[in-house]
Amino acid sequence: MSNNDISPSCAPRHNRTTKKAKGCRRATGQQESTLSLRQTHPLPDKPKDAYIPTLQEVYIRLTLRLGSGPDAVGIQDETPQLQDHDDDAPFTLCDTDTAIPQVEDHNEAAPFTLCKTNAQIERAVAELSQHEYVCLDCEGRDFGRTDGELSLLCLGTPLSSGSQLVFIFDVPALIENEYAIGALRWILSTQSITKVTFDGRSDYLEIWDTFGVQTSPILDLQLAEALSLPCGAAQQRLPHCYREIYVNWRKDRFSGIRRVIGMDQAMRLYVPYVTLRKDEAVKKMHQQNESFRWMERPLPPHMLQYAANDIYAISYLLDAFQLRRIIPDKSGLKLSKLLMRSLRYADKFFVRSNMYCIVFLMMIPNPLFPCSACTTM
Repeated sequence: MSNNDISPSCAPRHNRTTKKAKGCRRATGQQESTLSLRQTHPLPDKPKDAYIPTLQEVYIRLTLRLGSGPDAVGIQDETPQLQDHDDDAPFTLCDTDTAIPQVEDHNEAAPFTLCKTNAQIERAVAELSQHEYVCLDCEGRDFGRTDGELSLLCLGTPLSSGSQLVFIFDVPALIENEYAIGALRWILSTQSITKVTFDGRSDYLEIWDTFGVQTSPILDLQLAEALSLPCGAAQQRLPHCYREIYVNWRKDRFSGIRRVIGMDQAMRLYVPYVTLRKDEAVKKMHQQNESFRWMERPLPPHMLQYAANDIYAISYLLDAFQLRRIIPDKSGLKLSKLLMRSLRYADKFFVRSNMYCIVFLMMIPNPLFPCSACTTM
């Protein structure tokens, strides 16, 4: 592999030389193809007046027709049948006709429990371990960078649990507590609890660097939403990044590309009947690149409430996605395939400078050769 022919799946990632768990991010044992899609299916040149996407607006290209040689690798060009080469059942698309229950607006301060002691940790673990799904979100300083640090680990029960509970773990206060760290490692890594995130890539990285465990199984709602869209609906999002006339002119070049959306937009689309407060001071803090304030103690109540509201948002989206069948039923292989792709999505973390990253969600059984830069097969 030459320097001028690097597969998009081998995008550079931060090398955290100061982190204790360095080198453990590729522990899944899964392998991927190193065939360069820029050779077989080159992306079109970006127009000069095209919109520059944010970190949330990355692309996902699905390699859906796999074979033994370069000519056998293809990109889906019709309504997506989100399946592996050995699966005949298509992924369930979004059912927009499903009735959505009406609930009251969530305007009041959502309750949560701040966990700092062993007793609080024990109660939280006992509550969370009773559920198959647990909502997960993290807050901290400079996520995804060399000096990134985890401040809050937020876990909550799903909306379907009735009495919804949200627990916020103060990581700096618990980092020297062996009992607390052991309990959190178990929750994060146990295969009996699926951790539900929304764009959990940076959370996955910080958890691995802090606790030394892989968050698994993981279900990423951002990815699930993008995969559920029919081809036509998916292409309607692309003019946000490319001129519409360009997308319509070269539809073959854009086939199989998905643009993911952020949590706020997903809430407006799928649960418009729910209003969660997003503290303007915290939003401004992020816009001014002042995430270091998450490491200050004590944290003000409005920042803790901001973190708790993200868990409530994830729980509402999970409930809506299950009703609309964006999340497949537990029976069959569809859910297991989505979980596999979610882990793939979380594990392939891309740096902020690589705005046009391609995430490969399919894998070829037989590896070719390792990339000299990142050792990915």
